[in-house]
Amino acid sequence: GRLLATLPGPRRVGVVGLGVGTLATYARPNDVFRFYEINPAVESLSGKEGQYFTFLAESEANCDVVLGDARVQMERELEQQNFEPFDIIALDAFSSDAIPAHLITREAFDVYSRYTKPTGVIAFHISNRYIDLVPVVMGLIENSAWRPLLIERFDMTNGGMHTASSDWILVAKETAFLDDIQAYIQQRRELGDRSAVSYVPDMRGQPTILWTDRFSNLFQVLHSPE
Repeated sequence: GRLLATLPGPRRVGVVGLGVGTLATYARPNDVFRFYEINPAVESLSGKEGQYFTFLAESEANCDVVLGDARVQMERELEQQNFEPFDIIALDAFSSDAIPAHLITREAFDVYSRYTKPTGVIAFHISNRYIDLVPVVMGLIENSAWRPLLIERFDMTNGGMHTASSDWILVAKETAFLDDIQAYIQQRRELGDRSAVSYVPDMRGQPTILWTDRFSNLFQVLHSPE
């Protein structure tokens, strides 16, 4: 929401993972939102003619759903030169305890990079109770022109317990755009919204981790016991 609030439209947004389609509610008129979803049952529940969820049907954007593995579909579209670059690619497929590792490898990031405008943003939703994907994302952009911004959100209730969280890493080559997002969050905090913080990830001497199509290791990124 904070990312889309700062990006002027019309926007082309690619989303990996449909879920119930809530990201479509952030759309404005003339936006284009393309959802990549591997499970046809999810599309039947949440698509433009979904049985239970109507976020896509009621969205102000031109929404469509591409069924199939997102990376395979994007690679095919690139090979056929049948694509228009996205302003934003949102990767929302890593919140379970069995993440699709092939969507967060060096080769996958190359696909997203080619499918994103030079001024665009790739957003990784890294909320996960078991796995810390910060070093993996940092490994993807190490020694490159891409710059990161980590956004953490916590809703504090029940005597200060974390009841809900949503953590994202945004990477972009346009650093001024990331500065705009930081300024927006700071402005919201000054108005009383204390739920989010943003900062450049500091590895504090910890090594980055690069996953490739030949190697990934979940044991490297398991959250340490508290």
